[in-house]
Amino acid sequence: MAQNSYSCTDASSPNAGSYFAVTETDYTILNPGDNWFQWPSDAYLSAADIYDQLNLKLEQGANLIFNIPPNSTGLIPDEYVQQLKLVSAARLATFSNPLASLPSPVSATCTNLSIVLPVSGDFDMVFFQEDLTAGQVIASYSLETQIASTGLWSQLSTGVHGKTVGLRLIDFVGSQTGIKSIRFNCSSDLANSGNSGSAVASISMIAAYKQVKP
Repeated sequence: MAQNSYSCTDASSPNAGSYFAVTETDYTILNPGDNWFQWPSDAYLSAADIYDQLNLKLEQGANLIFNIPPNSTGLIPDEYVQQLKLVSAARLATFSNPLASLPSPVSATCTNLSIVLPVSGDFDMVFFQEDLTAGQVIASYSLETQIASTGLWSQLSTGVHGKTVGLRLIDFVGSQTGIKSIRFNCSSDLANSGNSGSAVASISMIAAYKQVKP
């Protein structure tokens, strides 16, 4: 296996490599997103635009380096600060109110990893984290919802990536109402060539939320 400039081993999926490297992207508040240094005449992203960029990176399981440049006096312009405060308030309002939450980490072979969580209200996003102390194991997964009025289960397809979880991932699943429970199922693992086998997968977090947008 070749190593890139970051000394991370490259491996073709579904084979696992020796190192884990988080996907990373960058963006700037200066619209259209390609200016790195501030000019007084530059347009800038609104709180809604910044929120959408953050969500895009969470959907991709990536970290975001977000550039907020100072002005010529070394201070962050007030108009930038105001937009960031709106984003911060929206994210705090969203993530401080989980409507389903995994009480403690769960580890099992992919074949046996199925997690059911009760839901306490309408939601539109599901957040996942895989415990990476033993490596990234999950190759694919599915999500199901249990309808409160009938008790029947159905597989979610809207917004569900269904592939590896890794460090952090959010599925934006559209408005889910009248749901009693959600179920996460590990479908396949990286250690067994994409098949569900004996590799132990660990989920450290699953939570459902209702977005509060800026």
